[in-house]
Amino acid sequence: MRELHEELNLDLDRSKFEIVGTVFRPEHDNLFLIYAYQERFDETSELQLQEDELEGYKFVPSEEVLPLISKYYGDFWHKFLKAK
Repeated sequence: MRELHEELNLDLDRSKFEIVGTVFRPEHDNLFLIYAYQERFDETSELQLQEDELEGYKFVPSEEVLPLISKYYGDFWHKFLKAK
C-alpha cells in the first residue's frame, strides 16, 4: 500500500484489497503476492508518476493484458481470468 502512495500518489482503502494469487521466481528465490482491489477504481483519477519508476500506464480490456506483463504472471493471469 505504501508503494501505491509513493509511486502513484494513490490512497486506497487497505480493507478493499484481497490476495488473489502468488508467483514464485526460483532464479531469484522471490515470492510475489498478487492483490486485487475489490472496489471500482476511478479511471479519471490523476496518477502522479515518477519518471524513474514507471514508463506510463493505461487501462485496457483484460484480454489485452497478457502481452504487457512479465512472463512470470502469465499463468496466474489465465487462471484469474477463468475465475472471473
